[in-house]
Amino acid sequence: MSDLVRQLNLFRNEIDKAIMSYSAWHSFHDLASSDRSAYSAFNRNAAYWNISQYTLQMSYYVALGRVFDCNEKSISIFKLVRSCKKNINDFSKASLAVRKGSELWTEEYKANVYTPSLRDFENIRLKVKAVKQLFDDKIQPVRHKVFAHLNDDTVDNTKDLFAKITISELEGVLHFLDQLYRYIWELYYNGRLIDIDDGVFSMNDRVSSDLQKISENLKNA
Repeated sequence: MSDLVRQLNLFRNEIDKAIMSYSAWHSFHDLASSDRSAYSAFNRNAAYWNISQYTLQMSYYVALGRVFDCNEKSISIFKLVRSCKKNINDFSKASLAVRKGSELWTEEYKANVYTPSLRDFENIRLKVKAVKQLFDDKIQPVRHKVFAHLNDDTVDNTKDLFAKITISELEGVLHFLDQLYRYIWELYYNGRLIDIDDGVFSMNDRVSSDLQKISENLKNA
């Protein structure tokens, strides 16, 4: 396995952790606020659901902290982008032809392949830099001062820290990370260029569906 593929797979794992834990956390709140019978069912085991919600919230904040870790040894978004630039030849038509094989590598397919340049990944680096600034300003303080540490100067004002970032901003970060993975995956495996700014965040459907089934079971218990 090449370094690029390894970094891409590890990055996908971290994104999945963040999106799935966020989806579970958000779906619970949506369901509890919109379905009175579900809310009553959850309330019968309130201690369990309260700690579950705390754990889920901590999970996606910690996962995002790992993604944006600037330590050169850490598996992070920065290491992935550096690997793309370092292994730019892995995106060449010649390399893609080997991965596709002779049956798929037709003249028509080859004609529609996009070969990224270092400039493409430099543009990605600048987009990452902008998202990292939002992370530093609004997400990292919660990760550091609420979940990783309990600072004496902020322990009584944790709500203010959480309030700094909106749901829309947080979902925007998650969507960007998901799109970045798809952007690199499509270039590497298909030679296809997608718009990294396209689309909006969508929660993990499987998580939302599972929670709905659990709530139905609880209501009927």
